[in-house]
Amino acid sequence: MTATRLLDLMRVAGCDPEADGDGLAFFEDVLPRGLGPYLRLLQTGVCSLLMNRPWYGIDSDGHGVGVTWESSLNPAFRLPASAVLLIVGGRDHTMTWDRINPLSRIDCPDAFEGGAPPLRPETQPVRTGRAGILLHAKNPALHPHA
Repeated sequence: MTATRLLDLMRVAGCDPEADGDGLAFFEDVLPRGLGPYLRLLQTGVCSLLMNRPWYGIDSDGHGVGVTWESSLNPAFRLPASAVLLIVGGRDHTMTWDRINPLSRIDCPDAFEGGAPPLRPETQPVRTGRAGILLHAKNPALHPHA
């Protein structure tokens, strides 16, 4: 899934977003089923498309995830696997970077180049089937099925 594909799917479903100064605004409150996790992950890419502005990402070391630091991400391509922070370029200087939620690598692996890389075992989130409880592999004794 890419930001371009997500925007196309939203428009086909009649959920035509607009980018305002703070993010996305929708004419319709109906987001197609299953797209919520992708929208949370790729909303800055969708904003960049709607605002015709560059989209940037950096890795955990603060390095740009494009070919060079100045290169922007292409919303028609999947996110680089090393990306951890995303922002729309040219926005107000008060805007902050959006941190990629680690669960996005589980919920939306097809949004990352080559699928999402595994996280280090000590930080890898584990989903359970009980009311959104999130346990971590670092302490398997907490896992109810361990």
